[in-house]
Amino acid sequence: ITQVHRGGQRRGYSVRTEQFRYTWWGDEETAQLYDMQADPREANNLAGDPAHAAACYNLAIVCRRSATWRVR
Repeated sequence: ITQVHRGGQRRGYSVRTEQFRYTWWGDEETAQLYDMQADPREANNLAGDPAHAAACYNLAIVCRRSATWRVR
């Protein structure tokens, strides 16, 4: 798990598996999912692709738990 900061108070959490990198910015609208084997330059965000809904769901749970652990 990596905590990502973008502009001021915006925080995201990113988790990497062997195949995917998923970043959660606090809502599903801005989530990012990349297939690191097929798209190592992260050009095609798969988060909205129904074929990858299970991967997004599972990785989002990991990111949300991490966000909850780090709330100060």
